[in-house]
Formats: sequence, structure tokens, C-alpha cells
Amino acid sequence: MLHSRAKLFNLYFYQFILLFFWLWTLPSHSKNYELDLKMQNCFNKIFSIQDYKFNKSANYQSFFRYSGLTPLNNFPPIDEQSYEKEFDQVWQLVQNDFLYQDRLKDWPKWKKKYHNKLSNIASEKSAIKEMLKSLNDEYTSLRDDQGCSNNHTDNLHKIYFHQLNGQIGYLKINDFSDPTITQQFIKAFKNLKSATGYIIDLRNNPGGSVDIAFKVFNILAKQGEFVEMVGFLNGIKQKEILAVRPDKGISIEGNNLAYLKRLPCLNSNKPIVILINRDTMSAAEMLAGACKYNNLATLVGEPSFGKGVVQRVWNLNNQTVIRITSENYFLPNGASINGKGLKPDIVVFNNKNSDNQLKVALKLLLNK
Repeated sequence: MLHSRAKLFNLYFYQFILLFFWLWTLPSHSKNYELDLKMQNCFNKIFSIQDYKFNKSANYQSFFRYSGLTPLNNFPPIDEQSYEKEFDQVWQLVQNDFLYQDRLKDWPKWKKKYHNKLSNIASEKSAIKEMLKSLNDEYTSLRDDQGCSNNHTDNLHKIYFHQLNGQIGYLKINDFSDPTITQQFIKAFKNLKSATGYIIDLRNNPGGSVDIAFKVFNILAKQGEFVEMVGFLNGIKQKEILAVRPDKGISIEGNNLAYLKRLPCLNSNKPIVILINRDTMSAAEMLAGACKYNNLATLVGEPSFGKGVVQRVWNLNNQTVIRITSENYFLPNGASINGKGLKPDIVVFNNKNSDNQLKVALKLLLNK
């Protein structure tokens, strides 16, 4: 009996030692995702930083998605001669996740068209591009990731801020392309905490990650819906809603409700004006629309670009990335802005010699 207990004790003891060792080395595991972040910055440049999401195939996906550290989806390594296999994988991704299912009526023919005909990377890329072009969707594409610089300074100064007239806080967000943006925005907002109102400049912001834009919404809103996305994942139609409550974030997918750790709201009911123009796109349009329809901000400027769809992105083995349009998104008022753009509350156009939009925004806040 004592012998059995001793064996049991040894078993638990060694399990404890293994668990302790794993936890002790855990911080080093995060380094494995540095390359994923660099790849993320790389395709942002290639795609002019368009709106994107990631497939949730990995078990750790939800954590990285909402921490802003979502890795790219990678296909498993394939044999150098398996060009046809990778072509088939892309075919299957489109079959499962492409938003416009009515355009897939002739899709089966592509699965057979290049059977035993792909002998190198060049022929594989050419075949995939031809196949994707048949979808007639400007955002679904295959692009090379070669030649992208991964200079760390690219991640710096995504947000500029200063005080105008000694009392209005001005914050310029260039894009939503990397995880440091959230902390930069928090730092900027705290530095401007004495301001009586804020101007958030999203002009010429080409978008980026849905989840990073959602985090910025956390900082501005005590509660409210951010966006609703409707599309396809693994061949199944799905709807997802992102929202915030005073104590938590919310993700609702079908009948599944997930609570997310939310960032603290730093805005204490001070007035906000958001500047937009024709080059405000995708995730930037989401943020501006969410603030408008939750009565957080007044929009000033020109109608925005009108990109109302979301892509998922995969990193292929042939040094390319593929993005596939998978979802439409809708603002909190239920409207889609795809092809139409977001209309400002106050329409103002600039000229070469004067930033009329900024002047109107400043005047609006000084008169509050």
C-alpha cells in the first residue's frame, strides 16, 4: 500500500516539475510569433493595408485575434513537387470561404484544369492567379511577399498627437496594421487627458485589422455595438457581432457567445469629432461608423471610400499570401457602406491652401 502511494506521489511530483518547467519557459514561446507579425506587416504593405480577418482553425486563434497578435494561417509544409496540392488547397479555401457563392457555379472545373500540369512555383502561381481572377472580385488575390522590408521602425509613429488651441486634443491614426497601435493610442489619449474635446483624424487611413480597430473603439466607448459581419467560414454561413459592455467585450457567432477582456474606456463623455475623406477605408470606416451610430462622435469631411467587405488571409509555402473576401459587414444602424461610403454629418471639402475640414472640426469643439 505504501509502495503504491509512493509511486503515485512520484507520478504527481514529476508532473508538477514538468508543468513548472513549461510555465517557466512560456515567455520564450511568444518569440515564435515574431515572424508572423513581420509577415503581417509585409502583406499590409503589399495590399496597401486593406481590411482583413483570420481563419480560426487553430486552438489558440481566439486569444491572438483579440490580443492583436493574430498569426497568419500557414499551410503545412509540402513536398517541393506538390504544386498541384497547394493549388487544390487554395481551390478548397475559395470553395469554403468566398463570400459571393453565386460566382462559384463553374468552380469545379478549376479543380481539374491543371491536373498533372503544375511542375514549378511559377506555373502554380500563374494557375492560382488565373483561377482567382475568374471570381471577378478586386479584393480576392494572390500576391508575392518577397522583397518586403521588416524594419521595426515601420511600426512606430502610427499615431500622431498634439494639443490645438491649448484645449483640443488632436490624434491622427495612420492605419490599423500592427498590434502596437492600441498602446500608442492609449498613451496619446492619456497625454491629452486635460483636453476639453478630441479630433480623431482618420483621413487617408486605409484600414487594417478589424480587431485592432475594435480595441480602439473599446477605449472610446463605454458600451455599444461595433460591427456585424456576415459571410462564410468552412462552407457554413455565419454571422458575428462585436460589441462592448462597461465590463467586457462581446463576440456573438450564431448561438455562441464569448466574453472578451476589454480595454478600459478612457473617454469621459467629452465631445469627439472624427475627420474622414474619400481615402478613409475598411477598418477605419468601421471605427468612424461605430462612433457615429453610437452617438460618440460627429463626422466631418467627405464621404469615405466604401469598402464594406472583410478578407481572410493565408500565408502559402511558395512565398505568397492569399486573401479571400469572406464577409460583408454592417454598421450599428444596420447599413452596409460597400460601394457607397460613409456619409459625414458635416460635409466639408479641402482646397490646396487650407485644411478646411480641420478648421470646421476645431470650431465645432471650441463652441461646445
